[in-house]
Amino acid sequence: MPPRARKQPDDLHRFHRFRGKLGAAGRESPVRFKARIGSHGELELDIHAFRISKKSWFIREHWNNDPSGGVPEFTLSGVTDDGLRFESDSLSFLALGERWSGIHSRHWSKPRGGCAQARFLRSLDPPLDRPLMKLHLKGFECFPALHAECALGAVQVGGATKLKNADELTGVILIQGPKKLEDVDDWRRESERLVEHLRRYLSFASSTMLHAPVLEVAVADTLEIEVLSQGRQDPPVMRVFHKLDQRALQEAALASFFEPRVEAKNLYFAIEWFSMASSYDEVRLVNAMTALENLIDSNLPQDEAIIEPKREFARTRKALRKVIKACIAKWPLPKAELVVEELDERLADLNRRSLRRKLYRLAALWEVPLDGISDEQIRHAIGARNAIVHTGKHPEVEDGPDLWARMTIVRELVVRFLLTAMGFRGQYISHFGGYHFAHFPPADEPPASLLLDDPQSGSGRASNSGTPSPAENASGN
Repeated sequence: MPPRARKQPDDLHRFHRFRGKLGAAGRESPVRFKARIGSHGELELDIHAFRISKKSWFIREHWNNDPSGGVPEFTLSGVTDDGLRFESDSLSFLALGERWSGIHSRHWSKPRGGCAQARFLRSLDPPLDRPLMKLHLKGFECFPALHAECALGAVQVGGATKLKNADELTGVILIQGPKKLEDVDDWRRESERLVEHLRRYLSFASSTMLHAPVLEVAVADTLEIEVLSQGRQDPPVMRVFHKLDQRALQEAALASFFEPRVEAKNLYFAIEWFSMASSYDEVRLVNAMTALENLIDSNLPQDEAIIEPKREFARTRKALRKVIKACIAKWPLPKAELVVEELDERLADLNRRSLRRKLYRLAALWEVPLDGISDEQIRHAIGARNAIVHTGKHPEVEDGPDLWARMTIVRELVVRFLLTAMGFRGQYISHFGGYHFAHFPPADEPPASLLLDDPQSGSGRASNSGTPSPAENASGN
């Protein structure tokens, strides 16, 4: 048999034994516990049984009578024999198990719980000559690893070559700073912003929100590992970039962080709506349209979103109100007053441009190419979303595009707005008209013979003839 691999002292995926203190409301009690980071990025905690006494009775009191009225939280800290430290101020218990030891006549508690947030800290010897930040991602696929240089240092993005479980840690975003830094704290703040910026765009590429429960920061002689409790992650669906073809995306995302092509607002919210998991086309359509509306509402200037300036429309509204009153002058008084009141509330909406017109105005402002997407298709897509929102279902269509086609039109619009905002140029996956590789911007598309081969096929370009079924499209592979 081959020799078993030796456990590394800094391997936090194995349990470490701590001696420390459990506290609440300014009181503390000694406790022993084990902790590690599981394969899903969750903190796994095992607090040893402790004796219930006058000194530890405050734990039960705080658990039963938290004055905040919420979930009672405790502090937990400890250190191992080799100097690894643990800290958390968000420990909550599911139960304070009790048992009685008749031999020693003692009352014991064996609690079960977890931490919403925790930190591991260790001293490094020798110290690092360059600061390091590493964000661990769930369910991220990427091959080969991506490398780049930027003002904050060397950047590396890596992930699994084949995804087996989307809820396990599979990828990292790593930044290694330069050797000489004038302000390490400033580097850390900006690096945290950058890794979050990259995480959002990689989520957009995967078409699923990539969770990042573990963040490592090593500066000089201190390693700090922060662990956050997060929910389950869904697998990628309808990817925008192939896992083997993300280099151009990384380059554009980096460039947009330092010198954005468009000073866009709330892009992250749009990406979250776009990447929200769903197995129903109705929900995918609503999510994509919400992302589009978020982009438009956040970035279209106010004077572009309305038809008349507010002062001018105030006069128009006043005139319309007079016309309405004249039209219903002979109606019974109670009914007439109610109609005037309700219609007056609707008059404000008359000055707002329709979603479709606002879409075209923002597209012109940002220079978003809408090649191949007709006005009629946009109208039908908006109408389908409205029907779903107001009736809870999509009306059956005997002739023309079905719901899948309308949904892919809206997603394509969101993709083009986001690619424009980040200044991307190159190949991406389009589901509009069927799964195929497309070039952005469309006007710069090279001849078919120069497009990249389908990375999955090994040789030969992916065929664009025919339209795959919705199930094939939804796989995102």
